[in-house]
Amino acid sequence: MAAGSLPNSGIPASNPAGAGVTNPGVSNSERKAINIMIPVIGPSGGGKSTFIKNVFESLGEDSQHITVDDGFGSCTLKLAAHSLYITDDVADQHNIPQGSRLVFVDTPGFDNPVIYDSEVVSLMANWLASE
Repeated sequence: MAAGSLPNSGIPASNPAGAGVTNPGVSNSERKAINIMIPVIGPSGGGKSTFIKNVFESLGEDSQHITVDDGFGSCTLKLAAHSLYITDDVADQHNIPQGSRLVFVDTPGFDNPVIYDSEVVSLMANWLASE
């Protein structure tokens, strides 16, 4: 795994601390794009992957790469990052650098019959430590 990247994703991690910070004389189009990480955490079968898929679909984005279960079973066994670009008009409205992305981090659920809760916590802790 490359330093500063999300495990198994190939997506570089970044600190969105600069989001919303105004730099006088520098337009949003001139600021460096960032990744805004949104970890989605909850119980196994709670709809985390479905939530992410629904966000993508509601924004007209391709969601075929997002695996969901058709019931209340578990389908996510490792961290998976799903990103989409923030449109320039929305970036300007919220003072976010143009070209930035929202990165939804799908996590395995707690009380999963396949993976222990301690392993889930370890996966998330390793990811957070890489930030």
